Amino acid sequence: TQSTWGACVPACLELWLIQGRGLWAVLLAVSHLLPWYLVDTAIYADIAGGSHPYLSGLSIVGGIYWFGLEGAIIGPIVMCCLLVAVKLYGAIIHNEDDNSSFRNPLQSILQRSASNEVTSTREKQTENNQPS
Repeated sequence: TQSTWGACVPACLELWLIQGRGLWAVLLAVSHLLPWYLVDTAIYADIAGGSHPYLSGLSIVGGIYWFGLEGAIIGPIVMCCLLVAVKLYGAIIHNEDDNSSFRNPLQSILQRSASNEVTSTREKQTENNQPS
């Protein structure tokens, strides 16, 4: 994208013109262009609903810092779990705002099972009362 070119072009120019490192400038430009040409845009389209690229990079770097090389995998997984927890919490709070009285999840499960028992008892009674 153009925002990444905004960082790459000045860096290449500085390496080439100011520091006199033409080879490093070319390597930086190639390392910037290579993923752009090799990575399919369909992959980016699937990732579009995810987190900000800064968070993804930060989770990789933080994971490597704390867990070593394995942290490149563990860091994004931990970040993903945190994002899911935040979204789940937001959904619970939103649901709580919709329902003026918040019920404990265990209470709702018990109420559902009790209502199922009542309906099954009623069905048995109606079956027994019907003449054969």
